[in-house]
Amino acid sequence: FAAYEAGTTDAAGKDGAMYLLGSLGVHFADCKASEGNVSSLVAEMLVQRVAKDLRSEQPHLRGRACWAVGQFSDFIAQDNAFHVDVTSQVLERFGDEALPVRFQAAVALRKLVYDEETRAPVEGVAHIVAPLIVQIMEEIFKLMDQVGSDELVATLDVIIECFPGQVSPYAQGVCVRLADSFVRLAQGCDEDGASEENSSLAASQCCSAIATLLDSIKGQPHVFTSLEEPLVGLLTQVLTVDASGDYAYSEYLEDALDIHTYLTYYSPTISTALWTLFQPLAQSFFDWAVDYLPNINMPLINYISRDTPGFLSVPTRTEVIFRIISKVFEADFSSDSDLVAACQLAQVWVLSCAAHMDKYIPGIILLIVRRLQTRAPKRPRARTAVFKVCAACLLVNSPLVLLTLEAQQAT
Repeated sequence: FAAYEAGTTDAAGKDGAMYLLGSLGVHFADCKASEGNVSSLVAEMLVQRVAKDLRSEQPHLRGRACWAVGQFSDFIAQDNAFHVDVTSQVLERFGDEALPVRFQAAVALRKLVYDEETRAPVEGVAHIVAPLIVQIMEEIFKLMDQVGSDELVATLDVIIECFPGQVSPYAQGVCVRLADSFVRLAQGCDEDGASEENSSLAASQCCSAIATLLDSIKGQPHVFTSLEEPLVGLLTQVLTVDASGDYAYSEYLEDALDIHTYLTYYSPTISTALWTLFQPLAQSFFDWAVDYLPNINMPLINYISRDTPGFLSVPTRTEVIFRIISKVFEADFSSDSDLVAACQLAQVWVLSCAAHMDKYIPGIILLIVRRLQTRAPKRPRARTAVFKVCAACLLVNSPLVLLTLEAQQAT
């Protein structure tokens, strides 16, 4: 740093010095500026050297300074006045003419504003970030259009989590942009030529950000209706095959199921648009997603319990649920955990549709008997789940259950 100021080294040398300093950041996370000569020296360099380069005439030094303060975010947060000053300067860099500087500013902001232990914004700087949330999100979306990076989406995720009150009025627009970004990134191509792996991570992070947004507005069910169009489109792409007959977005199923669960649970009603996802969801299970039954269960249970008339209005839907349960009970590969998931689905189905279960109760009891006779569950939780299904059937139609058991000599 001194050599650069003395004119005996170039900007590249200073950039290297900041990189070396920033690489030490993780080692100072638990240090205090007042403790030890090394910590005091680091604090001096951050204040007197690095922070000043946030406004350097050299774009690459501005970008490196943003990166370095992000590396020392925990250390910087110990001095509230300096923390506020650094955060304010990083926010200024969102309007920088150089794209790499704006990118590093977005990444650094996440680290400066978010307390990972409390999962909340750092109180000392939240007040200067909150009024600028709309502009920050807009700039991040612009960057995402140019750079496929999970770091950018992670910053957006943090902004949504930390400032739900400021974000919720723009929920529909944010969902549309995130859904569009997901599709572009999931295809593994972007204008900046990012690698397929980076694009994949960024696409997954888009789903995580959507789930965070949905969680932040779960107290406003009416908002969910306006989000259905972009999100149903996203879920349809994940749950259906492409022109070649492949599930091109299968790696995002778990993330997509989180979104699906939010929509089917918090929406005021299960709309016609949401019902269009029922069959693709079930087909994904039959085709390849057997291992995801615990995740698939949640939206299926929501469909059955929250809109029972809608569920019963299409006979094939009840057939689908019975097929799912049968596949798990009869498959050699199904574990006790799979069995518990299938039993949870069966129990909700039986109790929610009690007046319409006479056709299926004998089949369910037969599945239980055969499973107990051939491969009885080993874990107490699984055994309890099986008997809960039997109890639900007894509650709905005990004579029919007893007749079925007698016929199988399994009373």
